[in-house]
Amino acid sequence: MIDLLFSLYGQTNNFFYLFAFVLALCLGCEKRRHFALRAAAGLVAGTALAYLYSFIPGSANTMALLYIVKYFLCFFMVYLCMEAAYKSRAGRLLYFSICGYSFQHLAYSLALIAGALFSIEVGTRLYVLAEFLVTAATFAFMFFVYRRLIAPAAAFVEDKLLLPFALLLTFAVVMSVLGFGQNDRTVRMLLGGYAALLCVTLLYAMYKIARASLAVAEKQTVQALSAKQKEQYDAYRKNIDYINAKCHDLKKQIGYLRGNVSDEKITEMQRAISIYDTAADTGCKTLDVILSEKGLQCEREKISFTYMADGSLVDFMDPVDICAIFCNLLDNAAEAASAVPDPERRIITLRVTRMGNLAHIAVGNSCVSAPKGGDFATTKADKTLHGFGLKSVRASVSAYDGEMKIYARDGTFDVDILIPLRAE
Repeated sequence: MIDLLFSLYGQTNNFFYLFAFVLALCLGCEKRRHFALRAAAGLVAGTALAYLYSFIPGSANTMALLYIVKYFLCFFMVYLCMEAAYKSRAGRLLYFSICGYSFQHLAYSLALIAGALFSIEVGTRLYVLAEFLVTAATFAFMFFVYRRLIAPAAAFVEDKLLLPFALLLTFAVVMSVLGFGQNDRTVRMLLGGYAALLCVTLLYAMYKIARASLAVAEKQTVQALSAKQKEQYDAYRKNIDYINAKCHDLKKQIGYLRGNVSDEKITEMQRAISIYDTAADTGCKTLDVILSEKGLQCEREKISFTYMADGSLVDFMDPVDICAIFCNLLDNAAEAASAVPDPERRIITLRVTRMGNLAHIAVGNSCVSAPKGGDFATTKADKTLHGFGLKSVRASVSAYDGEMKIYARDGTFDVDILIPLRAE
């Protein structure tokens, strides 16, 4: 029985380990319905096919080729399993599959080196134990370190960039298979070491290309977000102008009603109009429009919004950057404050004041609970499409050599910005 289990392990361990590596890397992807059943079925089917493949007859001259073909069949079977289990872009799953195979093959190469170094015969129980320990250590590093580095960026890697990495991985696999069949310990160690080095190089390159792709995607998203906010600002301005005109007309009409309507009714009507007739006057037209619109939003959502703003301090800035800073900060503040159950505790404050030769922008709001551990990422489910608000603010602040700091306390969230004033 034990011999049968070792035989089964020897013929299927490549697929099993590869499946575990890739599955762990894909954990952040959206799962399909009946995910567990799909993953389990893929694991069983792939293991069975890998074992049946071992019955294909081969000679000493064709054994290396058979192993190479087997390893790549395992790769494609694992990839198909991920396609069946996850709802994600094919290129993203392929990226994770290449990374997973690189880690699995790195563990395989390190085990080969350890076996040659300590004179452990391949296929023995001691070798199986050494291979398992090496693979477990490699998996732990991949799961707790590498996965966290690439997971946010993998969605932005272009499919066409994956071909060079696939070719490099192919070369590493061929080198390891050749080393596996060598009887000379030194040759096995050299070939295994070379394959391990290729895998490490591949994984580092995969990490760098993912981070570079993320940086490009973030820049494009921030630019698109800024353009959209400028469009929103134009709409805000038209709405505020329209509301102001209507309020002006209504005030005149109320004046005509005096003497025909009770004073209490006139007062009630004036109070209703005053809610909408609260145009801000800070000295910066762009900021005035934003504050007026956000004031109406806060009124609708029963949020106490108070501000003390000298708009002339930021009037030198591009309107796009003013929109990026104040729209994002106030939208985030309104979203957080509106989630507070008690309307009395829904508070937003804004200050734009002079501090020496700096413009000081301070936005504070109440929230249900402050983020912990410095994590200010979006709370929305789709983190690849959201969460760029603060990045957009930071980019606009940096454009004027400013600094931005975030403070999260229990029940409050504050953003402080300092921007050098333009010389007169």
